[in-house]
Amino acid sequence: MKTGFWEWRDVVAVFALRLLLVLLFGRLILPLLGITDYLSLQVVDSSIFILLVLIFLRIKGISPARFFPDSVNEVITQLTWGAVVGFAVFFLGNYGEKLALKYLLVDVGPHPLINLTANARTSGQFLFPFLVGGFLVPVAEEFFYRGFLYPVLRRHLGVLLGIIASGLLFTLAHFNQIWFVEIFLVGVILTWLYQRFDSLFPGIIAHIILNGSRLLSIYLSL
Repeated sequence: MKTGFWEWRDVVAVFALRLLLVLLFGRLILPLLGITDYLSLQVVDSSIFILLVLIFLRIKGISPARFFPDSVNEVITQLTWGAVVGFAVFFLGNYGEKLALKYLLVDVGPHPLINLTANARTSGQFLFPFLVGGFLVPVAEEFFYRGFLYPVLRRHLGVLLGIIASGLLFTLAHFNQIWFVEIFLVGVILTWLYQRFDSLFPGIIAHIILNGSRLLSIYLSL
């Protein structure tokens, strides 16, 4: 079992450094380069998240390969589980959102990626938001929340409470009061996948399918 060799101070350091660097890029470096759009900042944010986790793992002498399957059979099994879970969560979440919109008069909210996708008129306008929200963001979030944060929570709280705490922190990081329950359940399920397979791979697949399917359905107005 990958229990990890980092502690709370490392998790807090990564998150704090990420915020500081994103603030630096968003308020100073990118504007100086004439770049002010949301997607570019999201690319920087996700890339910083991934790089910081990899750097801290390197400092601890831990190879990122230990978070992924090491045989063809494991790849197939984890890919299958990730795909099934990703599509299941997408369809259930999509159904829940439609019910909320119909009976509670609650909309999906003004998330920039959703707005960009909804306003895309060509495949070219859709492609960049899709790649960022459907691929880069899921990878970054899985690396930090499941691969880096959860092992510390599990070590101190145990598996069950660790999964719940991971889901809560994942939810709080999204700053969305409307879809609190949905995001929490997604966080719990993705953390469970990591715990079940001791690998980030199925969670990344599920997260990519979930985000990508949602953005695609919005673009196609399904």
